[in-house]
Amino acid sequence: MSRCEHAETTVLLHLFGEAPPGYADHLAGCGDCQQSLAEHAATVDAVAPAFEDLGPPTRRRGWVLGGLGLALAAGVLLSVGLPGAPPPSVDTGLALASTPIDLTDPFDAELDLLAGELDLLLFDMEL
Repeated sequence: MSRCEHAETTVLLHLFGEAPPGYADHLAGCGDCQQSLAEHAATVDAVAPAFEDLGPPTRRRGWVLGGLGLALAAGVLLSVGLPGAPPPSVDTGLALASTPIDLTDPFDAELDLLAGELDLLLFDMEL
């Protein structure tokens, strides 16, 4: 069973008021288009409130957004720290080991080598 060629195209135009002038007559007699219109209309009705026009920004909304931006910037500065400020020191009371510990992971070194080889291959492919 084949569907009407307009069931997925012109129906959407009709929903937004942009269908060709003679399409309303076709829609009245086409079951496929009517079914498609009902499905799409339900979807448009569900998401329409999210796209309502909020109007031009008000002066008050600008102050609120500015305040939120300032609060966000202050939070970032507090969590990261101010530039040039020494990091806070914490005395754990534990003595540090006098011998250095090798923390290199051979698996990471192998991945670094493979990443370098992939970079070279990609560079060759770009040429």
